[in-house]
Parts: sequence; structure tokens; C-alpha cells
Amino acid sequence: MPAPYQFAYESFDAALPALIAEWQRLADGMPNALPFQLPAWLAAYARHWPREGAALQLVTARSQGRLVAVLPLELQTRRVGPLPLRVATPVCNPHMPLADVTVDLDEAATVLPALFDWLLGASRLGLARIDLPGIADDAVLGRWLAGTGPAPHHRTVATGDAARIDTRMDYDTLIKGVSSKHRSNLSRSTKRAETLGALRYETHAGDALLSQGWPLLLEIEASGWKGRAGTAIGSDVALQRFYRDAAQGLEATRQASIGVLWFGDRPAAAVLLLVAGRTAYTHKVGYREEWAAMGPGHLLVREVVQRACADPAIDAVSLVLHPPWSDPWRPVLTPVAHHSRFGTGWQGLLLRQLTQLRDWRAAQRTPPTEGGDAAAALAEAAPAREV
Repeated sequence: MPAPYQFAYESFDAALPALIAEWQRLADGMPNALPFQLPAWLAAYARHWPREGAALQLVTARSQGRLVAVLPLELQTRRVGPLPLRVATPVCNPHMPLADVTVDLDEAATVLPALFDWLLGASRLGLARIDLPGIADDAVLGRWLAGTGPAPHHRTVATGDAARIDTRMDYDTLIKGVSSKHRSNLSRSTKRAETLGALRYETHAGDALLSQGWPLLLEIEASGWKGRAGTAIGSDVALQRFYRDAAQGLEATRQASIGVLWFGDRPAAAVLLLVAGRTAYTHKVGYREEWAAMGPGHLLVREVVQRACADPAIDAVSLVLHPPWSDPWRPVLTPVAHHSRFGTGWQGLLLRQLTQLRDWRAAQRTPPTEGGDAAAALAEAAPAREV
């Protein structure tokens, strides 16, 4: 008989102070935890960069008073024609592109189906659909959803891959596993870079993360196409505050640092390195485009990988998603998908039918008709009001 669970939801700001310590302990027990699901990261998001028109809620599950699952959800009201429908999604966007649930792994098999049944049925949230973007197949949610099998109320769309470099070996063994061409390129890049001075890699943590590493990361990232396109962290005040607070919050639990690779006396590449579970995440890699021919990005990754191989607490270096430049490292690829689960009431049924219609039209490559198309409205629906 499944364990009895007590489910609740509360606004993020109201729930966090009493929950943060329990939530962090729960995340620390997950070998494959994501940095984007840690309380410090999401607290920074809630302060500086929430989705417009969304209300951030913390959904919790307890067993005999013990916290066993946390799922932050953004609630929005979307309109399909004249109908307001409420949907929910975990925080997932280009700056935190992977999502998952924080859960006691011993309880996952029983608490997750009960939690989603409650969210879509017994809770008072009135949800027509829960969207779960950025779910890797090896995430807790990914494994559970794969085990549930096909269901009429569930939809899955493949969206890409997550890449990681397995570092459960010494570096010499790892580098022998890449192509001889990549090894030669690394050697040539090293020699070219050394014409500018000795190569050195510095890790900035503690107080040095913000006082020394942070300005270097912003400068290097903005020096290339991201700066010209206005997509660098430093190009947006709210985004810069979010990243600064998120990095500082994770540094307090020794889960964030900034690595900088120097060519002589000039910084050539930098990375915001996040650690969750047994994985180091290379989030926000930047390099000086003027030295692109010297491969500063690959030389930086080499430094990170070498240190991960030497650290028995780290099993992998995650590249988060699958950037094209990562292929020479022969990373392990894990499919990533966008899952949707529809409510069992009439609103969920309506939304599911409209989604099926939209999918059918896409498969038939039939453009939607102009004006009043409910399926197109579903695809492009904008938030109508805060919930």
C-alpha cells in the first residue's frame, strides 16, 4: 500500500524561509541533482527574473512530517479564445534549460504519481495542464515518465540532448578516448597560446568569486558575439543581478566557482562552474573571439575536465545541453524532452484535443487558417493575468 503523503502549495516567498534547509538536504541526497533546482538558484530567480505574468509556487510532499519532494511551479492563466485556462510549468528557460523535481529517491516511485494526480485533480490549483520542459531521460522525472508508458493524457516531444563528459577515470585514459585529431588540435592550440605567455588556470571561490572572478567572466563573455547581440549577462541589469545572486548563493554551499584561463597576463576564457550532486556543470563558458584560432574554449574545458578527473567527488562534467563545439570531446548524450500532462476535467480534455489537432496539422504541414484558430491560439497564447 502506497505511503500516505501530505501535499501543499504556497507562494515561493512565503514558503522558502521555513523550507530552505530541508530542501537543501533533500537535494544533497540526489547524485544527479541539477543546480537549477537548488533553493539558492531559484531564490535568486524569484527576486530578479520571474516570468512575466506568472506566480511562482512551491509544491511540497511530506510523509509523516518529513519532506520528500519539492517542485517549484510557475502558474499562469492562458487564453484559448475566450476561455481562461490555468497551466503550470517548472522554471525552465535558456538560462536554466534543464528541469527536474527534488525528491527523496527512495520515495520517488510512489510519491511522484501521487503528487501529479493531486496536482491535476485533488488540489485547488485548477490546472488544465502541467508542462515539463527540459526533462532529460536520466532525470528523476524523465525515468518516472518513461516508466508510466503511453497514456492519452500525456504528450512527449523530443527537444534535443544533454551532453556530459564522464570523468570517472584518470585524465590520460579519458584523453585517449577522443579522436587523434582533437588531441592534435589541443596540442597545437596550447603551443599557439603559449606564444602569448604561460597558460594558467585560476579558480575563484569564496569572496574572490564576486570580487575577482565575476568581473572577468562578464568582460570575457561580452567581448564576443554575445556582447554585440546584447545577450551577454552584463547586457541586462536584471539578468546580471540574477546570476550574481545565484552564484553567490550557491557559493555559500561550495557549489559555485568561476574558472579563468589566462594566456600570459591576459584572461582568455572563463566559466561559471556549478556543482550539484556528483556533477560539475559548465554554465556560461566565454572566450575572447580575437583568439578563437587558439581554441581558448577547448583549452578551458580541458582544465575543467582534468580537475574533475582528479576529484573523486565528481563523476562527470556536464555541458548542460549539447553545444556543437563539444563533439570532439565525444560526450555522452542523453535525450531531452518536453512533457505535458493534461488534467482529467473538461478543461484538460479540451486542451489535449486542441494540442492533438495542432500536432496533426504540423505533421500534415498544413498552415493554420487566419483568424480565430483555437489551435494556433493555444500554441501562441500569452498570459492573460497573474494567478
